[in-house]
Amino acid sequence: MSISKSKEHPIVGKILAELQGDDWKRVQSIASPVFTSSKMRKMCPLVRQSVEGFMNTLSEYLKNKHEVNVKDMYGCLTMDVIANCAFATKTNAFKDPNNPFVVHERNALKFSFLKFISMLLLPQFVLNILKFRTLMNEKSVDFFSTILRQILGIREKSETKYNDLIDLMMRAKEGKENINDESDRHEFHHIYEDEEEFEITRKILNIKPSNKFITEDEMIAQGLVVFIAGYETVATTLSVCSYELALNPDVQQNLYEEVMSSLDTNGEIDYEVLTKLPFLDAVIAETLRLHSPIVKVGNIAAQDYKLGNTGIIIQKGQTVEIPIYAIHHSKQNYPNPEMFIPDRFLPENRHKIIPYTYLPFTSGPRNCIGMRFALMEVKLCLAHIIRRFQFSRCPQTDVPLILIGNLWERLLTPLPDLEIKWQRKYGKIYGKTLSRSKQHPIVGKMLSELQGDDWKRVRSITTPVFTSGKMRRMYPMVRQSVEGFINAVNEYAKDKQEVNVKEMYGCLAMDVIANCAFATKINAFKDPNNPFVTNAKDGKDNSNDESNRHESHHINEDEEELEINKKILNIKKTNKFITEDEMIAQGFVVFAAGYESTAT
Repeated sequence: MSISKSKEHPIVGKILAELQGDDWKRVQSIASPVFTSSKMRKMCPLVRQSVEGFMNTLSEYLKNKHEVNVKDMYGCLTMDVIANCAFATKTNAFKDPNNPFVVHERNALKFSFLKFISMLLLPQFVLNILKFRTLMNEKSVDFFSTILRQILGIREKSETKYNDLIDLMMRAKEGKENINDESDRHEFHHIYEDEEEFEITRKILNIKPSNKFITEDEMIAQGLVVFIAGYETVATTLSVCSYELALNPDVQQNLYEEVMSSLDTNGEIDYEVLTKLPFLDAVIAETLRLHSPIVKVGNIAAQDYKLGNTGIIIQKGQTVEIPIYAIHHSKQNYPNPEMFIPDRFLPENRHKIIPYTYLPFTSGPRNCIGMRFALMEVKLCLAHIIRRFQFSRCPQTDVPLILIGNLWERLLTPLPDLEIKWQRKYGKIYGKTLSRSKQHPIVGKMLSELQGDDWKRVRSITTPVFTSGKMRRMYPMVRQSVEGFINAVNEYAKDKQEVNVKEMYGCLAMDVIANCAFATKINAFKDPNNPFVTNAKDGKDNSNDESNRHESHHINEDEEELEINKKILNIKKTNKFITEDEMIAQGFVVFAAGYESTAT
């Protein structure tokens, strides 16, 4: 079954995931340098700022309480981080839950069954009348699009350097960031990426100088990507990680000992040290395997392709769906797949992992562009909180953790379990197609929505923003959020009260994203009604930084794949541009995805 609508939302349709062909290549080539390792290093102080503030707030909160909802807690944190890093905004989501930023963040991805069915069944002219252009909350999309557009206008006239995501993307747009940040290939997560793979990616994103542009809508769209990826998914990841640590005290103790042994003379963890802690990385990797933030992904074949000696030919235009959750829970890939065993991902055991069976961020040129930012946020938060707090079960802790809900057969069977059932019945490869074009003008410009040349263009520009070097710059910002988070948790934990870790980490994720992506202080923990926080909950420059190859989460990527990515993102300079809407769209994705996934 295939569903397609022609009229796209002007922003949502420019998200990298929605762009195709030359547009994808153009935007990707500009966005990639934003997320190199060196850029993340610069952004780390912003994240740290949010985390430290959150810790202080949480400490106060725990003074007279024994329990906390970690999902809400981490949601506040991730919201603060995104507001700070992507929107240059301080939200304090924990203390100010009614802040407009917080309110719209929480509303952005709120699922509407009526809207889903309407967009599935109704003709286009009726959807136009109803103004149904995307499944996302359009009021929240418009709220953040307006903020991003205003920030872009102010930044265009300012000479101040912020080292947040918007600043890095604007520098990438102007061609000031190199797409070949060699430090990326030294990161742990690129375990299976070889030189050829890096080179392919480099060539793909190498576009003509005349094509090296990105429109305002495209920039806004990528901002929305940061928003989505940085809020809910990050908060969710932190939540389930805390859950597993509470159930596995031995693992928690080993992690505590590693973190404490890594502190410098000032009691801090340096960015380079943080990215290379083997057990911390293994704990996060196992969390992402066992509780995959992405259940499955689907890609459209750009040309006919024969799958080795299988006799199967994927025809051009066909959708290939990869059931990530089922792959992660297959006994063929992981012994005792339902057990939490971080040792699987220790350096001495990584060679046992079958290539392309670990896909929390997918793989190849269209992998998650915000991976480094999300991992830096999760690692920094977890390292800070494990130093000062201990996770333990309370009467409200469900064992096992059961996630229910969805449509049709999924009303009784969660989709991940359904994927495993289908895989067992039909084998590793089976057919099922469901697709439609996004309609919102900003959401449609997110990297995940862009296709073809638009995706390539935007990806080539945004990739350098998320290199290891860029993450190093952002490290102080994340640390700021984490330290605030630790202080907040400390106050909350004085009387050994129970907490909702999802809410707790959600506040942290919100603070980090607000700080790093929006240059905004929200304090989601203390202000859960902040419009920034509520909208986040409702909404759901160098692409080859040398150190990225050695990040532990790139388990499946070798030099060949990195080379493929390099070739794909190698576009002519004439195509090296990104529109304002595209920039806003990518910022939105970082915000929304960074909140929920990190908190969880």
